[in-house]
Amino acid sequence: MDFSNIERSKRIHSELENHPLPWVRLAYHRAFVDGDHADEATALMQTCAGHPLIRQLIEDCLKWPGALLKRHNDAKHIIHKIGLLADIGLDRRIPEIALIAEKLMGHQSESGPFQSEIFIPKAFGGSNTAAWDWIICDFPLITSALI
Repeated sequence: MDFSNIERSKRIHSELENHPLPWVRLAYHRAFVDGDHADEATALMQTCAGHPLIRQLIEDCLKWPGALLKRHNDAKHIIHKIGLLADIGLDRRIPEIALIAEKLMGHQSESGPFQSEIFIPKAFGGSNTAAWDWIICDFPLITSALI
């Protein structure tokens, strides 16, 4: 029997579990470690949140709403940074993430979706003024970040 695939799989798991980047270790933990290890997950999140690159993202996101949302595909906009923090696996167990979530939840439309401060020019059907509102392309991003 050929055990090379099993050995390769063990090696890959070991490399991911011990990776130098904390968000890789956190992703590994979320994917492969059962849910009975909440303390370990929280410790990994704290390590991740303390990394200088992630720390900068968190500091940027604490400035919500930041610049007006003028283009939904502006990768530098805070809304996408918040989405990245959520994708990495950081949640409200990190105090700064809880603050960001509070800020997001502070602006909810009467119909339910969470809002961003946006500017839609008249040429695209907007009012040509800044306003708190929601747009369908960003609704899933904010919602998934809050889950």
